[in-house]
Amino acid sequence: MRMQALVLLLLTAVSVVWAGPVTLMFDDVITSSAVPMPSGYGGLNWENMRVVRGEFVPDSGYERGVVSASNVAANPQGNPAAFSLASGTFDLTGFHATAAWSEGLEATFTGFLGAVQVYQHNVLLSTLSPALIELNWSGINRVEFSGTGGVDDPGDGGTGPHIVLDNLRFADLPVSQVPEAGTVWLLGAGLIGLLWRRRPV
Repeated sequence: MRMQALVLLLLTAVSVVWAGPVTLMFDDVITSSAVPMPSGYGGLNWENMRVVRGEFVPDSGYERGVVSASNVAANPQGNPAAFSLASGTFDLTGFHATAAWSEGLEATFTGFLGAVQVYQHNVLLSTLSPALIELNWSGINRVEFSGTGGVDDPGDGGTGPHIVLDNLRFADLPVSQVPEAGTVWLLGAGLIGLLWRRRPV
């Protein structure tokens, strides 16, 4: 029975799930321009979202919306976008948001638990600097957002209700962690050593 417990411990260590404060900054996504949001990034499901290197789109909300390092997240073509958790819930503290092209863009963020709308927040965004959005939403598993209106700047090279996000802050977000190979190897070696000691002489 004791040995079975040790084996179970080793298997559990290969994939550990914990919940705690997390900030998604998108800077660990490698791109020199723009790429689709990696599947499962941050443990979330992403719909109609991409990661953009801010300096790739100069003189726009993409560049001015960078808060940490170099990358931001945005909704391609300005279409509605969402991020969600397949199992469990999360607490969304807030984020920075910027209008990519349209000054005075009206952005709507909606939080859901399943199909039930729990929260909604409307805000006017600027192309000149990011706005700090404080939400403190708890117990949800999906956030949808979209933009409308605003005035396009004809000199910035783009148009449409694109919303730029950076530094998504979660007070509580389940995250799966895979230990480094060395850690798993040491656990396995220890288990083998215990098995060897139990061999009959």
